Amino acid sequence: MIAADWYGAYPEQQTSPAAQRLEAPLSQLSAKDLDLVEGIVRRLADGSS
Repeated sequence: MIAADWYGAYPEQQTSPAAQRLEAPLSQLSAKDLDLVEGIVRRLADGSS
């Protein structure tokens, strides 16, 4: 968030605390693993089993 700190330019939508908490570990995943995590998260968010 350097732009926000330096220039006062804040995004229209703030990043959720959950997304902020997962930012570091997610950035360390391979593209294949990230696709897997995304699929799981989307399925859980949709409430389908």
